[in-house]
Amino acid sequence: MEIIEKYKIKNIGKAENGSSRKYISMLGTNINDKLPEIMEDRIAPLNLPFPNDIEYEIYVVNKGKKLFGNHRENSFFDRNAYVFGKTLEINPDSIKIAYTLGFHEPFVEQKDLKQYYTDFADRDNIFSMVSILMLTDMRQME
Repeated sequence: MEIIEKYKIKNIGKAENGSSRKYISMLGTNINDKLPEIMEDRIAPLNLPFPNDIEYEIYVVNKGKKLFGNHRENSFFDRNAYVFGKTLEINPDSIKIAYTLGFHEPFVEQKDLKQYYTDFADRDNIFSMVSILMLTDMRQME
């Protein structure tokens, strides 16, 4: 199943405190919601929503071609029970954030819990794109 949503927004972003800079807050909730949160000291195996394979992409296209800059980063790991990948690609006129999540097993074994915790402990950094989307001039996206 594929769902495509498109929006045309004339005035986007929120002003940063004490500045004319704007930011856009985006969150990859469809992926985040599939990953159970755990405490670092958990000892019981972790149930996963198996089977599940998700690809989730977020695009921001600035047709006025105001410069976003250029940046690319990738993270990917394939563990015993799950696979996760994230690609962030910033081009002068667009931003693409792509996520991949799949479960190989119905649970994370006790011996793999610390790795799972480490992989997904910083969810704000993994799933929120606020800091990289700062815009230098409020007029750029209007």
